[in-house]
This record gives sequence, C-alpha cells and structure tokens, in this order.
Amino acid sequence: MKKLPISGTTLYLFLILSLTPISAETILLFDDFNNENSGLYNENYCTKDNCKLENWIALFGSVDLCGNGTYDFYPGNGLYLDLDGSTGQAVVLKSKNEFDLTNGLYELSFDIGGSTRGDTNSLTVTLGDVFIQRFTLTQNDPMKNYAFEIDIRNQTNVNNAYLTFEHSNDGDLYGILLDNVKLIQIYNSENCEIIDTDHDGVIDELDKCANTPKNSFVNKDGCAFNGIVIDQTQADQIVGCINNIITILDEIGLKDAIKALEITAGMKRKVD
Repeated sequence: MKKLPISGTTLYLFLILSLTPISAETILLFDDFNNENSGLYNENYCTKDNCKLENWIALFGSVDLCGNGTYDFYPGNGLYLDLDGSTGQAVVLKSKNEFDLTNGLYELSFDIGGSTRGDTNSLTVTLGDVFIQRFTLTQNDPMKNYAFEIDIRNQTNVNNAYLTFEHSNDGDLYGILLDNVKLIQIYNSENCEIIDTDHDGVIDELDKCANTPKNSFVNKDGCAFNGIVIDQTQADQIVGCINNIITILDEIGLKDAIKALEITAGMKRKVD
C-alpha cells in the first residue's frame, strides 16, 4: 500500500469506512423451501389450521408446495410456494419469528414469478411498519429476484416486526410463486462505537502515540507524520471536504464511495 500524508480528519473517514462491517452480514431469515416435505410436492401444505412450513404460519387461505418435477412451473428452482393454494382461498403468510429491528441497515429479498396459468395476481409484502410493497404479476412474468434496502439507522422506537406475504384473494388456485426469502442485517449502528481520545483519527485500540497534537498529520499508528501540523482554517476546509464526501457516500452507496476514495488517494484496498 502506498503511504501518503493523510490528515487526522481524512484518516478518520477512512477508518470509519474500514470498520463498517460490509461483509459481516447477519442472516435473520433464509428460506428456499427445499427442505420441506422431503423435497416432494404437496397441495395445501400450509393452511390456517395446519401449516407444516418450518418458518411460516397462514393467517388465511393456503399454499401449495410445488416443484421438483411435480406442478413444476419453474424447473430447476427446487421447491417453491404457490400462494393461491388448492383450498380456493389465497394465503396471508406470516413469519413465525418476530424480528428485532434495531437501528441499522437491512436487506429484504425474495424471488417471485407469475402463475404461468393465464391470470394476473397481486401480492403485498410487509415487514412491520418499515417496509411495504405491492406487486402485480401477469402469468408471463418470469421468476426473478427482488431486493430492497431498508434503512432504519436514524429511526427511534422501531417495533419488532413480522414479515408477511398477502396474496390477493382470487381463489382460482393459480397464484404468484414464491421462493428464496431472505432477510439480513447489513449494518448495526449500535455496534459501531469508535473511541478516539486524542481525536487524531486512529482509535485508541490501535493508537501507539497518545495525546497527538491537534491538527497533526498522522500515520496508521496515530503518530505525527514528519511533524506536519495544519492551522484551523485548513482543518475547517478539510472537514468541509469530508462532509461533501459523506453526502456523496449516502447517495451512491458505501462500496462505490470506498472505491472512489481509493482512486483519489492513489490507494488500493480489497472490498469484499
């Protein structure tokens, strides 16, 4: 890595970016339904009164467990759910688990496809009061992945949340097909405390030079770089630049911002 004279404020931004747990995702839910019923088709596999699904209950209606060669509308996808089951009542499917959505960044994703059987259906997906999205699919809409970033880093009093899939109650036995439901926590703001007593941009745990003079240029160990010190005007200008970078970061996303900073600084860092 090329070493550059980086001010404490600039290094502080790089430090925050490097400490952000980009790849340390916490999986809250993943269900591809392939372990259900020994991998075999089953109609009305989940009803309000008798739901055999591992991670779900039916508040209303039913689902059929499809695929693996039997009523296999999307071959090669293993098992998946027909959300308008064979009882003649489309389902309201709710997660068994309630998710503790602490302040942070989350991603909800799932695969849905049209029924392939001559109709148009609608589906409403909700996660507590932090996410709601309605989909309308024709019979010809292919099975594809939908992914949504849910940012509640700045919210307070976020209640625990259930994940629900509510199918329009067509009752014609031909429903939207659901697969690969996944909810992950990408970033937990409550677990990102940074302590830097002398405010040189290097956290205390890594700082080998305590009490660095204000506005010093420091190296990765928190020690003054060649004795260079900037005045308050220069420091204010740097802070202004950093604030602009943070604004851009919020707009273009963390990974792209890291790459842009690396190019600007002439540095190279692996991003998972």
